[in-house]
Amino acid sequence: MIKIFKIRPWRKTHINGPLVGMPVKKAAVLGKLIKKAKRPLLIVGGYEYETEIENGKRYIDYLIDLAKSGIPVVATTEVAKIFNENGVKPVAIMSVSNTIQRICDENWKGFDGNGPYDWVIIAAMTYTIQSQAHSAMKHFAYKWTKSVSLDRYLTPNADFSFANFKVDEWKEAIKEVIKIATE
Repeated sequence: MIKIFKIRPWRKTHINGPLVGMPVKKAAVLGKLIKKAKRPLLIVGGYEYETEIENGKRYIDYLIDLAKSGIPVVATTEVAKIFNENGVKPVAIMSVSNTIQRICDENWKGFDGNGPYDWVIIAAMTYTIQSQAHSAMKHFAYKWTKSVSLDRYLTPNADFSFANFKVDEWKEAIKEVIKIATE
């Protein structure tokens, strides 16, 4: 976490104190961070997942590609069927709040029993739910977990988040992040 920065959160009232995450303008940075993670976890919600990124390929399709690279995925009920239909079996189908509570428990050994996750990537969630999830990790899981938001708006509670991209910028960024992270 860094101290206050010039880029403001998407919600102007979302000012959360002296410790805020890093706004990322270059998608390659997030792609490389995800690729270097030793024990990443992808949490996918049911918000805007149908957004077309390019030539009929949707946001959820890019997230499926990310999961197919070996990153375990926790899916909410809205998207679990889509992952299963595309050959990705989620490690769990559960709510975001339940998943985050487990991540914040220092005694929890992960869905596979091999220890805590070092990077938690959150995608396709409403801004408010995502903000609360990142806030919980920032306060209770900061010793073992870094968090990343792949959605288009700056989420200051996440350790790393896009810096309020326009739709077209975000679409290009998603393509680049997934390409780099899955190479």
